[in-house]
Amino acid sequence: MVQEVRYRGWSRGAERKPYRPAPDELPITELGVPIVAPSLKELIPAEAVWTDHLAVPVAGDRVRFPSVPCRSVSIRALAANTGEVYLGCVFVNAANGFPLAAGDTLNIAIDNTERLYLGAAVNGEGVAFLVVTG
Repeated sequence: MVQEVRYRGWSRGAERKPYRPAPDELPITELGVPIVAPSLKELIPAEAVWTDHLAVPVAGDRVRFPSVPCRSVSIRALAANTGEVYLGCVFVNAANGFPLAAGDTLNIAIDNTERLYLGAAVNGEGVAFLVVTG
């Protein structure tokens, strides 16, 4: 005895081809409601991203990041650096800082960039950073 198995309104062997909307047509839900995806500009407005560079003029000194309220910051050691740069608190130095070699990147969830300080092993070396404020 052969029993037919039914799945959600169609039977095995008579499967429907998947619906693919035309390129200019919005996809729709099963109820016919158009699915509208927000654009990246709506998710992260232009004013929510802020970028800058920071350098340490004299090796052994430390420089405080500017005050920018944020959700996160991505920090990348400049590719032209010949020595390491160090991230940390107000007491940052080569012995206790987080080292970044040329091109290294670090992502930090933080509420304000002014909590971070930068030190360097070589005069004039630094980082580029991208802050997400929104």
